[in-house]
Amino acid sequence: MTKLPKNWEVKTLADCLEYEQPTKYIVKNTSYSDEYEIPVLTAGKSFILGYTNETENIFMKTPVIIFDDFTTDSKFVDFDFKVKSSAMKILNPTKIANVKFVFYFMQTIQHRSDTHKRYWISEYSKLPIPLPPLDTQKQIVEILESKLAKIENATNALNLVKKDLVKLKASLLNSAFNGTLLQNNDLQALSRDDTASNLPQDWEVKTLGEVCEIVTGSTPSKKNAEYYGNDYPFYKPTDLNNGYFVDSALDNVSLKGYEISRQLQSGSVLVTCIGATIGKTGLIRKEGICNQQINAILPSDNFLPEFMYFYCISPKFQELIKTNASSTTLPILNKNNFAKLPILLPPLDTQKQIVEILESKFKGIEKLHYFVNDSLDKLSKLKASLLNKAFSGELVC
Repeated sequence: MTKLPKNWEVKTLADCLEYEQPTKYIVKNTSYSDEYEIPVLTAGKSFILGYTNETENIFMKTPVIIFDDFTTDSKFVDFDFKVKSSAMKILNPTKIANVKFVFYFMQTIQHRSDTHKRYWISEYSKLPIPLPPLDTQKQIVEILESKLAKIENATNALNLVKKDLVKLKASLLNSAFNGTLLQNNDLQALSRDDTASNLPQDWEVKTLGEVCEIVTGSTPSKKNAEYYGNDYPFYKPTDLNNGYFVDSALDNVSLKGYEISRQLQSGSVLVTCIGATIGKTGLIRKEGICNQQINAILPSDNFLPEFMYFYCISPKFQELIKTNASSTTLPILNKNNFAKLPILLPPLDTQKQIVEILESKFKGIEKLHYFVNDSLDKLSKLKASLLNKAFSGELVC
């Protein structure tokens, strides 16, 4: 620890907190309802699991900290509650500690908890904590509460902006493929919910199989080392994260591996059609091959590759993929059923206009998205810096 002010001491968490086993407060019936009053807690991310109508053995001696004995997650609690299991400790402050001061300090601890065991008694309670007098602890908590509330408000506002940007992209895509984007190239058009019956007269409704060739990828035999090298990308769903501009893959194949595989031209649109990431889409900018989890839409004179990409990531098409996939534990949409999915196809000059508008608007949205993420990162660092100052004696004189 850094040098502390003269009236500070170094104690252990065990000096500051006494633990209580939660066994008597465990809920008997897990049929929760929002109509009930008593929350049932966990120290994990979900925190409030539900509400119970049980009236006996409710923990009421708050405020306290609940501590997950296996993950070391913790939550500050200042209301009556029951718990779900015995996998936690209820931590009460001793006479030398302000419970919220200790809780905030615990949020700065980075402790490995990758072994399945209970941590409070064996390790966590032995960790050191810089401890000022009680009145100073209270003063630090008051300052932290004020500043952290502002950081939280700013963080919540930025997260709302992120959600709005996602909605805006979805609205733009919906308007692009119901014919309204070009009629009203402004945000008013985004609220319309036109159906295929209201499409412009020069638009057609086709199936994917009618307008393009679709191929399902495969994996060259890994028993033959000659198939693998650095000549062509071997695209998999995890390589499609860049979406609109995919030009590399984690794995690559040799010319020989490329020649024995289903070859994909630059401008092919790759759509994941199996597994948890079903619907994940990428427009490849470098020829290569893909694995069997992907159906690839090859370039065609009927459409612009960029138009096809935007159509495939549109909310309605993504919903079509999911609803037409087999309803098994692992969702699958095979090539034949994928080829039957509809596509709304305007003339090529209209496709070009739509692509230009979407590119322009998406570029602006991405700039905003970058700004929001950068601001969130700065707020996170500000919070960490604030907590570091609080527990090094720099926050108060």
